[in-house]
Amino acid sequence: MNTPASASTIPDLVADVTRARLQAQPLPWPSTVPADVPMAYATALAVRGARSAGGERPVGYKVGFTNRTIWPRYEVYGPIWGTVGTAR
Repeated sequence: MNTPASASTIPDLVADVTRARLQAQPLPWPSTVPADVPMAYATALAVRGARSAGGERPVGYKVGFTNRTIWPRYEVYGPIWGTVGTAR
């Protein structure tokens, strides 16, 4: 996919992430990155749902941006979390 992420749908992003994971290939940057935090969370949840539907399960979570002093530099104003790893 070579369109800006803001024009992408969540199913398109899930397909891109899935294809990249299965083929062990990087995603083009930034075209496949969700345009904002709410879309990123929605996409991450959809990826987790697709992987769960395939028999995998989350095994943990990662929390980032817990250091408030760097938030303005990255225009992030709260911790960001995501699912880590899966198991069958």
